[in-house]
Amino acid sequence: EWFKAAEQIPDCVVIRDTRIEDITIEARAHLYGSALCNMFVNNGPAWLCVALDAPMLMLRPATEGIKDGYMYGRNIFRDMGVRDQLPTSPPYQRLVWEDDTCENIVRAWKDFVRVNG
Repeated sequence: EWFKAAEQIPDCVVIRDTRIEDITIEARAHLYGSALCNMFVNNGPAWLCVALDAPMLMLRPATEGIKDGYMYGRNIFRDMGVRDQLPTSPPYQRLVWEDDTCENIVRAWKDFVRVNG
């Protein structure tokens, strides 16, 4: 789904988290900080992006029905008291609590560009 979405997003580069696990945290921080937008599912690198105040969209991985899938389930943020966005999130850091399908990724990207230019 991510690669299909990348074909519809101008100048998009897809780098799987597993492809950059051996780089230093400083190099990863530079990569995230220099991107127009970083897109993730709910995972550690996404939260690093939040901590760095780097631009990001975080989608929910399509994991319904898998063992231990609660951490990615539809209700995890709501159960933690987050109803929409993180309480202090700027417009360039958005939760998109929808499955990471091509359609949802592209729609989130278009919304990001519309809001953030």
